[in-house]
Amino acid sequence: MLSGCTGETVTERSPGAGESRQPRSANAERSSKNAGKSCLSSKNGHSIQPYLYAVSIFAIEPAPENETLYDPIRPDDAAFLELRRQIESQGMIDPIVVSCDGYIKWDTHRSVGTFVQRSLRNLFSGYWRDLLQSQPNWPEVVVEKNTVASSLRSIAAKYTVPMTSGRGYSSLPPRKDMVDRFRASGREKLIVIVVSDHDPEGEDIPNSFGVSLRDDFGLAPDQLVVVKAALTHQQATTLGLHEGQFAKEESSRFPRFAERYGTRCWELEAVPTDILREIVEHAIRSVLDLEAFDAELAKERAEQAELDECRARVKAALARIDPSHKGE
Repeated sequence: MLSGCTGETVTERSPGAGESRQPRSANAERSSKNAGKSCLSSKNGHSIQPYLYAVSIFAIEPAPENETLYDPIRPDDAAFLELRRQIESQGMIDPIVVSCDGYIKWDTHRSVGTFVQRSLRNLFSGYWRDLLQSQPNWPEVVVEKNTVASSLRSIAAKYTVPMTSGRGYSSLPPRKDMVDRFRASGREKLIVIVVSDHDPEGEDIPNSFGVSLRDDFGLAPDQLVVVKAALTHQQATTLGLHEGQFAKEESSRFPRFAERYGTRCWELEAVPTDILREIVEHAIRSVLDLEAFDAELAKERAEQAELDECRARVKAALARIDPSHKGE
């Protein structure tokens, strides 16, 4: 589930054991309502090659006032090529293609045969095993910013850990959803892994979040563990980041922050993405029963082999009905 909404929980994971787990793609709609609005263009007006407009299925519609924030995008950009690979891996070989001039290419076929062939290639794909089902505790990740959450999705997906992008302190509905998931799981403890800035507000988020879960939703203290994975003062001073910026003195939390850490602060974006991902993954692994997790991974691999056999049987049965599909 992909969303840019405040406090939206991300629960995404790709099929295939032992593979890089990527987000599921959205369903393409047969509509030209937003033709030409979903595409991204560069600051200098150069657009992406039309065949790469499969990104439009994600309904990316930057507000006009933010268009100047986007860097130039080239057809050979690694990130864009990876996005296209993800789309194709979900069976969307010929998704709806929309260009900035309003041109639309529908997902059509010359005959039913080509549609069946493509469907068979991706038959039984998209299976996700719950890798947390054997864990004694229920972990969740809370990220302060959407911009950072997007770079951490694949890490959370790798372990099937739910992730909530709070855009600050997060509202009550996402917190309630988190508590509901925990109670439905029947686990011993809810472990909240927080990723927030190292500034007066970012340092207060873990405490505020924990207090809310306790007081607003009735979690007992022995049921709740809140861990700040990043950005901590130690990380800010040992990762070779820039000198930081001055914290806002008008913040009601400034005095406490300044007393403990000084007046300098750092945002999550100051941490190189690969390092932040390593930090968060380490935090996730530190709260898991890794033996139980590895056992679930082994079961998933066995299940993928079972799905491969099912796929082969279906193809064989179809070949007996229509020999033209033999070997597809």
